[in-house]
Amino acid sequence: MGHVDVTSLVTAANSGAATKVLPSPKLSLIFGPWSNTELYVQGGFSFHSNDARGATQTVEPVSADNPYPNTPSSRIPLLIQTKGAEIGVRTSAVSHLQSTVSLWYLRSGSELQQDGDTGATVASKQPSNRYGVELANYYTPVEHLTFDFDIADSRARFTAIDGDDAALGSPGGKIVPEAVGLVISSGITLHLPKGFSESLRLRYFGRAI
Repeated sequence: MGHVDVTSLVTAANSGAATKVLPSPKLSLIFGPWSNTELYVQGGFSFHSNDARGATQTVEPVSADNPYPNTPSSRIPLLIQTKGAEIGVRTSAVSHLQSTVSLWYLRSGSELQQDGDTGATVASKQPSNRYGVELANYYTPVEHLTFDFDIADSRARFTAIDGDDAALGSPGGKIVPEAVGLVISSGITLHLPKGFSESLRLRYFGRAI
């Protein structure tokens, strides 16, 4: 009786190469300073990368949802276009303290989501919009000592309700899964001679939806 190694067949079918080129122009405008304060506006295009395995995949991995080998699968783009903008105010009007307040927006052609059955990442069918506000502070009371405190709050939403979620009656069909809203970061850094430094940091991540 002959024996066929299904794993090797699937691996060979999902092998290959993928190439993608995306231009990423950006523009920044800074106005000031006035009384040690400046306004800035910036925007442009960028990208994020999908799981490289999906860019060459032609058959679905075997999983609880797909117990059959060699099930045809569509390839996903290697790079996903993003575009965003930010407007903010930066000031050092207070001695030894630099503070920045900014509002930002980011649109992504799709989101990477975790597939619990296969352990891989899956690109969403819907684009997403992310937006938020951030406050950053850097305080240097003496030359070699710096304190920093950064707090940011953001929202991540799909542009349309996911059809699969809607079929399951999900109340959050537009919410990007696992997106963290509130993030707080703070720390103290001691700058030592010859380029060395020591730092103690604290990070807090809010509830992921």
